[in-house]
Amino acid sequence: DTAVHYLQQAIAKDKKYASPHNHLAAVYLAKGNTEAALQSAKRAVKTDPLFADGHYNLGLIHQEMKNLAEAEKEFKRATVLNPQLVPTHLRLAEMYRSRGEFDLAVIRYRLALNVINDPKVWKDLGDLYLEMGENFKAQNAFQKSLEADPSTEDSHIQLGIFYLQQKRFDEAKAEFEKAIEINPKNEKAYFSIGTLEMEQGNLTAAIEAFQRAKAVNPADANTAYNLGLAYLQTGKTEKAQDEWEYVLTINAGYPRALYNLALLAAKQGKVQEAGRRYCQFLNAPEGEFPSERALAQKFIEQNHIGCQN
Repeated sequence: DTAVHYLQQAIAKDKKYASPHNHLAAVYLAKGNTEAALQSAKRAVKTDPLFADGHYNLGLIHQEMKNLAEAEKEFKRATVLNPQLVPTHLRLAEMYRSRGEFDLAVIRYRLALNVINDPKVWKDLGDLYLEMGENFKAQNAFQKSLEADPSTEDSHIQLGIFYLQQKRFDEAKAEFEKAIEINPKNEKAYFSIGTLEMEQGNLTAAIEAFQRAKAVNPADANTAYNLGLAYLQTGKTEKAQDEWEYVLTINAGYPRALYNLALLAAKQGKVQEAGRRYCQFLNAPEGEFPSERALAQKFIEQNHIGCQN
């Protein structure tokens, strides 16, 4: 409110001074008053049509108001007027990425990196390359991120995931361990090590890693589910069942946990319990696990189980 007071005084003294209008728009946006923000931002760019920051703020306001076409137009104007305005390139990159226009997003990330060697931008570019299936370009981006700042946890994780996909297990584990050195509570790193160890058949090490990930974040259903899988593969059926039951306390509709609990119940001869779990599995969102859904339906029909839905 104090900022608004002084900015309005500045405008009263010189209505042709664009910057106070622009800052006033930013304050109104921060206060959640988007209509007032929009009017102030429009006055800023009307007062000075070549004011790049004004067009950037106007783009932010349109984006907040879901006027995405207008937001994109203003962001583009801002980058034409000032190609060094990194946040604008990043906003456009995010917009293009969300629309699946990956090539345009790459261009915007690259334009930002021409101005500033930012490890986060390199990391985001690497993530985009992974999404595009350009794995080796992703590797290069993650390495650039770590050259800019070796303490970038997520870049170590993502580079490790790249190595894991390439079956380069030692290099992958080394990256995950570097992330843990930086942050001993990095659940992604522990989870990734668990996945790596399980893929190599090192189940004891996998269980330990998943337990560590779960200790950091007990609310992650994927960690508990994978811990259950590792227990099952070591013959610890009861512990596997306990983990999958725990998964359902986090996410009652977690399909893989429901299906596996149904399988365990069926193997134990608990037909009604298996049927109940299969019914819950079938009521989970469709689109995945077609063969499992067919088997669940067959079990229900053969055993005359009545599902509520």
